[in-house]
Amino acid sequence: MDVVINAHKDNAPAGSIALTTQGDFWLNALAQLGQDPVNTPLADLFRVHHQLEAGEWLIVSLINWQVTHNDAMITAHGADLNLNEAVARIWFAEISQFLAQDGLTLIYHSPYYWLLNAATKPPLTSPNLPAIQHQSLMPILAELDETMYWQRLFTELQMFLASHPLNAASDRLIPINGIWFWGGGQLLTTSSDPLRPIVTDDPIIQQVFTPCLPVDLDNKAIDEKTLFAICYPDVALLKQLDKVTQKRTVNWYWNNRAYQTKFKPWYKR
Repeated sequence: MDVVINAHKDNAPAGSIALTTQGDFWLNALAQLGQDPVNTPLADLFRVHHQLEAGEWLIVSLINWQVTHNDAMITAHGADLNLNEAVARIWFAEISQFLAQDGLTLIYHSPYYWLLNAATKPPLTSPNLPAIQHQSLMPILAELDETMYWQRLFTELQMFLASHPLNAASDRLIPINGIWFWGGGQLLTTSSDPLRPIVTDDPIIQQVFTPCLPVDLDNKAIDEKTLFAICYPDVALLKQLDKVTQKRTVNWYWNNRAYQTKFKPWYKR
């Protein structure tokens, strides 16, 4: 049984076995549904949700990145940037205008995820953003694109954003000085195991992967193959999940950590 929860976990339980988290609720859920865990087609998931035409879609994310004398790395993205809806919309408008010069059009999804149809541009090789934070960017940048189109655009956007007046706001603790393009690829809209029950409260997963079961922990269809994808957890629900899973081996995927807990009969505890 796999449980994906859109929240952070302070500590893994004692005796649990460490697993790999994708660092994001939707990435964790997609990986458990048979999607590529390194270049996960998150953009295509959101594309289907927004009922946009099929194509070569990418995720566009704001980042903070730092350069040293011999390396560079992404130091912040997503919620670390502390963007509210209003400010994110302003950044979106500014960057949309910049990208329009390259014939690119942005689609707004959320403060941290925008969509871009790159069908007319060179193919991009870009791993999941959460996986490369605090990693050396130099080998990743070298592999983005043989034509150097995306490397050039990355550099031009860095120059545009580094001196942007929005970064001078008094509440802007972490400057936004870059954009990362990622999340491409084609979505497999059926699980690798079509008999696997999906229990979720997330409207995007419910829309794209059908059928899905509502979050009803008493449902008799729940078994060892079940994937729980809980986007809106609360304390009561998490307590219920702990109770329901006590007698099962469970893979837990939180946004910041993942681990496996194994059922042990009372005489082995």
